[in-house]
Amino acid sequence: MDEATGVSIQPEIDYALSASGLRTARRAEDTIRVLLAERLASSEPGAWRSSRLTGDGFPFEIAFCTADDRLRFIVEPGRHDLDPHQRLNVASDLIGLLIDDQIPADVLNELRVLQFDAPLRYGAWIGCRISEERTAFKVYAEVPPERSLPFDYAPLELSDRRIVPRMLAYSPAKREFESYVRVPSLEPCHLPAILAPVGLEAKAAWLIEFLEDAYGYAIRGRLPGPSVGVSYVREPGLGAITLHFYARALWGFDARIRRNFARLAQSFDWDPSAYLELTEPIATRESWQTFHGIVGITLSQSGETSLTIGLRPVGP
Repeated sequence: MDEATGVSIQPEIDYALSASGLRTARRAEDTIRVLLAERLASSEPGAWRSSRLTGDGFPFEIAFCTADDRLRFIVEPGRHDLDPHQRLNVASDLIGLLIDDQIPADVLNELRVLQFDAPLRYGAWIGCRISEERTAFKVYAEVPPERSLPFDYAPLELSDRRIVPRMLAYSPAKREFESYVRVPSLEPCHLPAILAPVGLEAKAAWLIEFLEDAYGYAIRGRLPGPSVGVSYVREPGLGAITLHFYARALWGFDARIRRNFARLAQSFDWDPSAYLELTEPIATRESWQTFHGIVGITLSQSGETSLTIGLRPVGP
C-alpha cells in the first residue's frame, strides 16, 4: 500500500514493475495511480475484469521490445463502466495532467470524428514508455470497422482481401500517427503490397524466411492466425511497418511462447532476463487461454528490425 494515497496497487501490476530499476518503477507507479485511479479506488469486481485490452479483462498489459529498454505498458483509462465514446476525452485529459505535451485540439477532433455516431467496444487506450528521466505517451483511438482511415495514414489496398480498420494512434512527443488495420487470411503473396507503403517490398522474401524460423514450420498457405494486424508509421525516411500476430497462433501455450520469444529475441542481441523473470510463474503453463497477447515484428526504413510482445501481467 502506498502511504501517500492509502490505496494498494494491484499485485500483478506491482510484480510487473519489479523487474525495472527503482526510479523507473516509482515513476511508473505514480503514472499508473493517475491513469487507473478510479479502478484502484473501486471495490467492484468488474473494475479489473471488464477491459477489452487483455483476454480476461485486466486493464493493464506490459510489453517487451528488443529495440527499446524502457518500461512499456498499455492501460485502459477511466472507470471500468465508462461509455467507450467518453474514453478518448478521458485519455486526453489524463495525459494532460501528467505531461506538458498535450494532444493538439485538431488531432483530438480528428479522432473524435472517426468515432462519432458508431458503436465502440473500448474507445481508447493509453500507451506509456517510461525511463528514469521521463514518460512518453501514446493514445490509441479505436476506429469502428465500418469506417475508413484516411489514406495518408493507412495507404493499403488489396484486391482480394478486406482491410479492416482497428485504431489510429497518436504520440504527442513525436507528433506522430500510427495506423492499425487487420487483414484476414494474409498470405505470402500479399507481403510485397503490405510492405510497399513504406518502401520495403524488397524485404518480402526475407520476411517470410524470418517468419518460418520464428514459427518453426514452412509457410505454404496463410500466415499464422486467422488474421494479421498491420500498422504503419509514415515519415519520410523514418517510416516503419509492424506485423502483429497472436502469440498463441505462432507458438501455442504460454510455456512455448516464452521459450520461442526468448530464443528469437536473443538473436537481436537482446537480454531477455527481465522478461524471463516476470514470466517465470507461467514457464510450464499449458493452456489455450494465454497470458501472452500480440507479437509484433517491426521493419523500419532505417534498416532496423525489432520484436515486441505483450503480456497480461501475472502474479509472483
